[in-house]
Amino acid sequence: MAIGLPPSNTFTGEYCNARKRLQKDLISQVTCEVGYMIDQHISMNWRWKKRRVRHIESATFTMPDTPYNQAVFTQKDAQKPGLGFPIS
Repeated sequence: MAIGLPPSNTFTGEYCNARKRLQKDLISQVTCEVGYMIDQHISMNWRWKKRRVRHIESATFTMPDTPYNQAVFTQKDAQKPGLGFPIS
């Protein structure tokens, strides 16, 4: 227990259900507003050649460690063979 709280639940079904209920327009609007606020407060020293750099990070997912998935979604070079699951 960290700071007196129980460990996080590893069953993510409720989280996924909650995400489904979010309106896409709301997510888009919040993303744009947060990006605008960050852009307004960023130091010129953080820019690349005084230009804005934009990057949107997306989620990854894991798949069952089957021979087919291993063949299609290969492991990273730094990973020892047979360790880890295919990630895309």
